[in-house]
Amino acid sequence: MVGCIKMKINWMLLAGVAPYLSVLAYDVWLHVNHRKVPPKERGAHGISIVLFGVFFITSILGLHSIAVIALACVIPVILYDEIVFHKLLSKHERTVHNLAGICLLGFITTWIVSIFYN
Repeated sequence: MVGCIKMKINWMLLAGVAPYLSVLAYDVWLHVNHRKVPPKERGAHGISIVLFGVFFITSILGLHSIAVIALACVIPVILYDEIVFHKLLSKHERTVHNLAGICLLGFITTWIVSIFYN
């Protein structure tokens, strides 16, 4: 029974992250096809990808202490990226970034809810 509950939680987290990853994939496509991303911004993106990866993997594995630390590290990087590099973007791309933020909050909420089912 415990194995079934754990598997449901993993599926719930995978379903919770899907919208965020979909919006990120579209944003990457925009970066590749519509504007040249400066090296410093690419660096911020790389750091946020690694930190989000750590957060996602540790959330799936139930390593909540590490997941909280990774989340606490990735949020300032994402905010820095938005404040420093994205304030002059087109309205369309800002909308994509806002949607990504909403999807990220949805995943974080899904993760928090999943903790109570564990």
